[in-house]
Amino acid sequence: MSGPLGRILAQLIVAGGATLGRAMVAAYGRALQNAQKAGIDREVARNVRRAEKITMEEARSILNVTEGPMYEAASSSSSASSSSSGGGGGGGGGGGGGDQSQEQQPAQNLPCDPDELSRRYLHLFYANEENGSFYIQSKVYRAKERLLMDFPEDVRRAIELTIEQEEEMRKAAKKREEEEEAARAAAEEEKRREAEEAKMKAEAKGAEEEEKPR
Repeated sequence: MSGPLGRILAQLIVAGGATLGRAMVAAYGRALQNAQKAGIDREVARNVRRAEKITMEEARSILNVTEGPMYEAASSSSSASSSSSGGGGGGGGGGGGGDQSQEQQPAQNLPCDPDELSRRYLHLFYANEENGSFYIQSKVYRAKERLLMDFPEDVRRAIELTIEQEEEMRKAAKKREEEEEAARAAAEEEKRREAEEAKMKAEAKGAEEEEKPR
């Protein structure tokens, strides 16, 4: 088939091979991204166990934060007020109970400002995710975990909740971007395919016209 129809068939084979090649490249890219993500997850899990090996000063230096403000547990004042209101009619016995419940927990300096910790951690962790620096990400994660160890439990839970909510929002935004990009790529591929089909049909029609007896 060395005539016009042979050329058309060759073009069809080449076009099909190009489409298959692009699909294979896209599949390979997705597999590579998944493998990299799995590598990050494993590295982060290992670094949780290593967090205790970082000193407080090292953790502050990594996240570029300073020592936080003084903190007093809120539970001590609330228990004191509830005790005094409950023992108002109890005379001397009630007063003695109030004195015991009013014992204050010693104030302490927080490892750093809670809002600053959340902000710095999220910024550094995700900035280095975009740059592909797993090593720096692991250092940032370990520093955050080390600082959290010295926060009072209620403050630590609040910080973790803030970070978790922000991460969920970032994941949702990234998913939307990926879906929009996939939709754009699919639309462009469809346009290209339609253009190729129209071109091949026109060439096939021209070849048929040439082969008709004059």
